[in-house]
Amino acid sequence: MDFIILFLILSLFTFSLLKLFLPIFEKYLIDNPSSRSSHKKHTPNSGGIIMTLIGIPYLVMEGYMFSMFTIPY
Repeated sequence: MDFIILFLILSLFTFSLLKLFLPIFEKYLIDNPSSRSSHKKHTPNSGGIIMTLIGIPYLVMEGYMFSMFTIPY
């Protein structure tokens, strides 16, 4: 049961951060389509930043310190 509540909280937090940062991504981090791309319009890039900002603190709280090595410096 605790896992479901934690999942819902983290999902809500992820959705909120994506809504907050999406205008910034659309302005500065645009992926331009090329002839090999599957998309035809400009699309925002770097949604994985949000997943990293949420995933690393969660893993550290759970005791998995190896995730600290994934942070670029």
